[in-house]
Amino acid sequence: MQFQDLSAKPEQVSFEFGLKFTADALIARTSLESNIKVTLTWKFGAG
Repeated sequence: MQFQDLSAKPEQVSFEFGLKFTADALIARTSLESNIKVTLTWKFGAG
């Protein structure tokens, strides 16, 4: 879905991105984790 496809545009858009990298030198293992959170906010009412 794209923003221009929405009939009512959000008043606020926020993005949150997290990244975690771990390395264990004793057994030569590494791991990488990531996540992304997108929040769209609509405010309906008088105005």
